[in-house]
Amino acid sequence: MPGGLNGTKMTYFQDKTMLQEIIWWGKLLVISVFSAAFFSVGVSMLIGSYDLKNPLEFIAVFFASNFMILASTVGILYPAMQIFRRFRQKEQQ
Repeated sequence: MPGGLNGTKMTYFQDKTMLQEIIWWGKLLVISVFSAAFFSVGVSMLIGSYDLKNPLEFIAVFFASNFMILASTVGILYPAMQIFRRFRQKEQQ
């Protein structure tokens, strides 16, 4: 661990880079979990839309569920691409 003032050792959470790392990974984890839940709700809405009798309701629910799936896919791909970029930068150093 890097030393603090006067050669004293810093604790785990006083090291700003380590705290920033934890926050970065936590943020990506939260985004991924919520996006995966949102994705599963969108897929279940899409499947359920085929049981609707009214064509207007079907179209509304169909497009809403597809929008949910699209938005959650972006939320899943964003953390994956950030992690890929981070590992790729570490390899090049």
